[in-house]
Amino acid sequence: MTESRLSLLHRAAALVAGLVVLLAGAIISVGLVLLAPLGVWVVHRFQRARGGSLDGWGSWMSAASAVTVGLLVIGGVVTTRLPAGSWSQIRQAADSASEEAAKQPPPAWLSRVVPGSASRYSTPDAKRPTVFNGIILIWGIGIAAGMIGSIIGTVGWIGTMLLVFYASGHWLRVAPPVEIEPIVD
Repeated sequence: MTESRLSLLHRAAALVAGLVVLLAGAIISVGLVLLAPLGVWVVHRFQRARGGSLDGWGSWMSAASAVTVGLLVIGGVVTTRLPAGSWSQIRQAADSASEEAAKQPPPAWLSRVVPGSASRYSTPDAKRPTVFNGIILIWGIGIAAGMIGSIIGTVGWIGTMLLVFYASGHWLRVAPPVEIEPIVD
């Protein structure tokens, strides 16, 4: 098999694999994975306009970031579409679950591991301020969106890199460094 024929075969396999990865990911993630190629393309164009090139780390970061932003936007839209009393119902359910958990005695193994701890944990904690709960909620949503966006973005990035290989014939790589010629006396 000739070199060009083998290269064509590799590129065709990359096309099929890239499309399968992106389509399967789009089905599983309800289309969010398709934001990854868009993120890579936007950052690539931005880097090219500045005279630079996009490396593997930057392309992965742009793919994961695009999916994370998309996930947060969709979550924000869904949150604004909730019926009027939903947040108070959610807060009431969380408060009642916290109160029920506080009524439960600590597990028996805890008193064996740390003697005297049962009496410390049986006293109910003071109510935390609502602002503190809001900050914890926002922090948790940010961490969850970042992790889910990284996972989905990685799947999209893999499919994108396979399509980049199909289109260009080589993997995404950093521009070669400038050669320094040795000084000869």
